[in-house]
Amino acid sequence: MKTAVKVTTEGTVSIIDLQADSNELLTLQSAVGGLIEVATLQSGYTMFMNEEGKIYELPINEKATKIWLANFPNFPDVILGDVVLAGATDEEGEQLGLDPDYAKTLVELLA
Repeated sequence: MKTAVKVTTEGTVSIIDLQADSNELLTLQSAVGGLIEVATLQSGYTMFMNEEGKIYELPINEKATKIWLANFPNFPDVILGDVVLAGATDEEGEQLGLDPDYAKTLVELLA
């Protein structure tokens, strides 16, 4: 299992498996509701967002916006649509999952 955390615009926070489907990209696209945009957070972890969130006027994701602003205070923005928080990437560029215990902690903190 490759653990990640999904944060919805309704404020729901849940653990997901990036390997639930045979294609990790399709899993991410399904989770964010479209094409993905990737941001590497200061911690090295990754935030996946809907690349066309503003075009489609998706709802504001307040929790994801707070995470964005904490990581990029000099680049204020609003995050629209559902997001996925995952681990860093390895030396070969492969996406890593979150430590399962850390993912549980994130769910508790963001709930």
